[in-house]
Amino acid sequence: MSKPLLIFLISIFALHFGIFLYLAIKNKKVVHRFVSLTFALLVVSFSCRLWVPDLEIAEYNIHTVLRISAWISTAIVLFLTIKKRIIAYQQRTGQCRALADTDNQTL
Repeated sequence: MSKPLLIFLISIFALHFGIFLYLAIKNKKVVHRFVSLTFALLVVSFSCRLWVPDLEIAEYNIHTVLRISAWISTAIVLFLTIKKRIIAYQQRTGQCRALADTDNQTL
């Protein structure tokens, strides 16, 4: 990947991190915190790929480990989003379940 493209991606991820961090602080929603974590991991991952590409942890490049962590964080965000949509659908159709009690979780 070229250096200008890496710098561009780092700046885009940093911008998204700032926006979602603001939302996480303002709204105190779990999903915003995980989205912020995802973008923070991506910023650090691509920064490591740009400036220290040979740094390794347990024979894996550090940027690979960070990107896998970002994928895990993204999977959590997807789970929370799907759960919220299922609960909203159940509430609209009158099929509320115990899962609806955890809809507005905050940390």
